[in-house]
Amino acid sequence: MQLCAKDLSPANRRARKMRRLALLSLVPATLALTAPALRPRARGRFLRSSPDDDEAPPEISEDFRDFRARLIARTKGEGLTEAGDEKAVAEGWAYETPLLEAGCLLLGGTEQDFGFGLRQQYFHKCVLLLTQHDEFFTRGVIVNRPSRRTVRGWTVWCGGDVEEGGVFAPHGGSSSDRPPALECLSTIKIEGAASCTEVNKDLYTTSFEDANKALERGYEKSDFMCLCGYAGWAPKQLDGEVERSSWHVASVDGGTLVKDLLAREDDEALPVDDGLGTWAQLMRRLGKDPAPSGFEFDDEMLRAWIAARLDAPKVDVSALADAARRKQREETYLESILDDNGEVTPGVVFTCQALAPAADFLLERQFLHKSVVQVIAVQQDTVIMCCLNRPTSRRVALKLGDAERVKTVAFGGDVQVRSAQGGVVWLSRGPLPGGAGERLPAGGLEEEDATHVVAARDVVEGLKRADVRVEAVLAASGVVAFPVAELRRLLGAGHVVPVPPDAAPLDQCWALHAPGAAADPEDAWRRAYAAAVDAARGAPPAATPAELRGGIADEALDRFVGTFLS
Repeated sequence: MQLCAKDLSPANRRARKMRRLALLSLVPATLALTAPALRPRARGRFLRSSPDDDEAPPEISEDFRDFRARLIARTKGEGLTEAGDEKAVAEGWAYETPLLEAGCLLLGGTEQDFGFGLRQQYFHKCVLLLTQHDEFFTRGVIVNRPSRRTVRGWTVWCGGDVEEGGVFAPHGGSSSDRPPALECLSTIKIEGAASCTEVNKDLYTTSFEDANKALERGYEKSDFMCLCGYAGWAPKQLDGEVERSSWHVASVDGGTLVKDLLAREDDEALPVDDGLGTWAQLMRRLGKDPAPSGFEFDDEMLRAWIAARLDAPKVDVSALADAARRKQREETYLESILDDNGEVTPGVVFTCQALAPAADFLLERQFLHKSVVQVIAVQQDTVIMCCLNRPTSRRVALKLGDAERVKTVAFGGDVQVRSAQGGVVWLSRGPLPGGAGERLPAGGLEEEDATHVVAARDVVEGLKRADVRVEAVLAASGVVAFPVAELRRLLGAGHVVPVPPDAAPLDQCWALHAPGAAADPEDAWRRAYAAAVDAARGAPPAATPAELRGGIADEALDRFVGTFLS
């Protein structure tokens, strides 16, 4: 009895407690992350001792992430007392983890092959919350992309690229006639709401309708984040991306994070928040570099995407005047390219250019910036074109019996075609011997100057007979497809401009694809665009060639060519 009394004296209890805390401070972070292997009670809750009395009944931590945070804080020496643990948890916590699970965060914009600057700019330095991760599907929402869009008085945040309703689709377009599919994140549990599902401690998902009903019952809108869209992964897909270091994975006090995001000031006079500050703050809390080098281009492209997609346009006098100029350009340009049936004439040549601050040919299809394209077909409501001034490093070998000729392949566009030539479209200046090929009628050019669509077999036979020069034909991989409605919009905006037939630099474009050619693809565009601007009588040009020199659109084009065409 004396030994027991001695062992349970206050001094010995304090000594035993300090030894236990010292041992916990030495637990490696990798072992700390295995906390769920400890005896779970009551649906993932964990037992922990009271800081005041070893013999007091155990208290329950509501979230195992709290438990992990305490262990990791101790390994870092951030707190060696349970009182310090409680302070750290109360202030919100964050730590890097290898575990993918519902409730964790993904921080984007890390070691991508070519970054998110050219594609899916919204993922660049995003903060993405996983709301589902199981053997069937992984689902998450971006939480640092607010917008100026509103639905029924709610500010709508962009949750990802999978969406219904087209709230953030290009040019306000929509893939569906249904209203936008909205959901809400909530920092409180909505009692009686069937859709309210726990993501982690103090963070829930709920339907947009249940959130509106909650407001009628006295809940505060400041407790909700309204989202449109989400990101999705097939089984094991995200695991592979994490293994390739495409994402940082973090466990974060989600409730505190969302509250901080919702507390931002909504100043209509300021641009929409780009979310980079939130990303940098979380990187800093994880011990990562909050300002890594090499992402300046991606940052600028993200801001361009935000300006185009998330900043709601404001109607003013200058906007109305610009709309009138657009309508004038559209009507003038259409008059010069439509046939007697009101359809675009095959053979018409256009220049394409990205005009700031619009997103056309900047956020997507960067290869069309400063391009020369020619219409090769019109199918129903779609105009099919071929890009003429985008040479690639790809070659095609033409078998000529025992001999072989090599031809440089142009990048014709991002839409693959079905053909016997492996998706390659063949064009020639003038007809092949024997009249082979289909003449493109636009422009009233002489037969020998007009572009013809020809078959590869006719090209090979002509080369065998030596009555066709390899420099006289062009091989293009892929085509460009524009719905007629989109083409009309692009014409009005000045992103696409028709070139007078006698000024189209076809010879120069053909020369770009000759073996060992050193010609400048931009020079062909510059000549064509200058001629197009001069010929646009009564239609004020959107920009001059000199005004389109340099800038982010040029850098995006250079990166596209260097990444995909070289």
